[in-house]
Parts: sequence; structure tokens; C-alpha cells
Amino acid sequence: KAVWTVRAVSRDEVHASYEELPDPKMPVPPKDGAAQRLHDEFGNRVQEYTRAKAKADEDRKLVLLAVAVVGIETSRGNTDYVTVEQLRALRSRPHGQQWITLLYGAMEAATENDVEIPRPTSNGRSATSQA
Repeated sequence: KAVWTVRAVSRDEVHASYEELPDPKMPVPPKDGAAQRLHDEFGNRVQEYTRAKAKADEDRKLVLLAVAVVGIETSRGNTDYVTVEQLRALRSRPHGQQWITLLYGAMEAATENDVEIPRPTSNGRSATSQA
């Protein structure tokens, strides 16, 4: 049994993950009158791009999770961080992708929830008045 604690990630942290793992560049389509061979090569490059984009997106999730994890409690001990390499190892284990998906969902939920700003409350009227 393991208890993972994740926090919300900021917009800056998300942007930093794109700087660390940028999206691959989209291939440029051939001109309309180009040879069929160029159109076929473009189709192959689009497939390569799609695979590379999916891999970058999955790896970026690991980078964000490494930032968001603030605690892991297990019977072997506790820690307050996890590395991207440890998350990759977890992902490669049986059912590991499901665990990554659950953790990422928890991080997204923490990030998307409205944060209520604490404000002072009082049951009675103020003794002073503004002039």
C-alpha cells in the first residue's frame, strides 16, 4: 500500500514542462503540384510526428507529476519527492500506466479546483466605523 500526496501545479510550472520537453515540429506539407512520392513521405512524417507528440505528452505528464508529488507514504518509509526516472519505472511495470493516470488525474483535480481565499469572519458588528 502506498499513499501519494499531490498538489496543484502553477501555470508557470506547466510552461516550464513545455520548455523541458517541447512538442516536436509539425511537418510541412508539400505544395499542391508536388510529386506523389513527396505526398507519401509527408504522410510518413505525419505518422512519426503523431507518435513523437504522444510520447512528449506522456513524458510531460511525468515531469509535472514529479513537480506535484509532495509526499509518498509506504511501509518501507516516507519521502517527499519522486523523480521522473522513478515515475518512468513505475509506468513500465504491469498496471503502471493506470497508476500514472490516477496520479495525474488527482493532480489535475487539485489544479482545477477553485481556491477559496481566506477572509476574516465575525459574528458581530464591528465596534469601529469608517469615517
